[in-house]
Order: sequence, then C-alpha cells, then structure tokens
Amino acid sequence: MNDELLDQIMAQETALLELYRQLAESAPGEAHQKLARELFQQRGFHLKTLAFLKGKLPREFLCLGTIIDNQVNLRRFPKGSSDLLRQLERGTTVIIIGYEGNWGQVQLLDGTVGYVFKAYLKCGRGD
Repeated sequence: MNDELLDQIMAQETALLELYRQLAESAPGEAHQKLARELFQQRGFHLKTLAFLKGKLPREFLCLGTIIDNQVNLRRFPKGSSDLLRQLERGTTVIIIGYEGNWGQVQLLDGTVGYVFKAYLKCGRGD
C-alpha cells in the first residue's frame, strides 16, 4: 500500500468532511438539513474505512460494518462465556470477517480480532 498516497487522500477527505459538516449546519430547511447530515455521515464512514488500509487486513471479509449499540462486548471466541477483550461503542467501524452462528467475527482498526453478537452488527453504516 502506498502510505504517502493514502495519507494525501485522507487529508483531503478530512477537509471535505469539515465542508460537509458546515453544509449540514447551514442548510436552509428540514429536508435539506436531513440530506446534508446524511451526506456528512456517509463521508465520515468513508474516512473511517480508509484508515483500515494502513493496517493488516484479513485475507477475505464480508463487508465493512458498524457496531449499532452501546457497550457491545468483543469476545475472544464466539460464546458469551469467552474472555472479554473490550467493549465497543455505537458507531465503531469494523471489518466483518464472517459469521459463526449468532456471532460475527470482526477486526478493529488496531488489528484486534474477536467476536460480537451479530444482532449488534450492521454491514455498512449503522445509523
């Protein structure tokens, strides 16, 4: 991966994200505000997912996804009694590697791999 090029893209995307935020704040009516907020959220998700290109990726995965609830347990193995690795907050972007029963195997931005109950995962943005 060309880190220099990726850094350049991320810097430009960060600047664009700020412009989208300003657009959402200055939109004239409710419908315009709603659409502008949606665009802002999409650009934010896009920026978060770009950061995954800087790290090690799984060989295969299903999709980029989002944690859709607060304080979701990330476990070492796909069962509720397994070691708790950490808790994840709503909006955390993950790579969804696959599913095992009621569990989704995910990778975090820092490379940590674990399992989350699949009811708390959504492919794509989770809003």
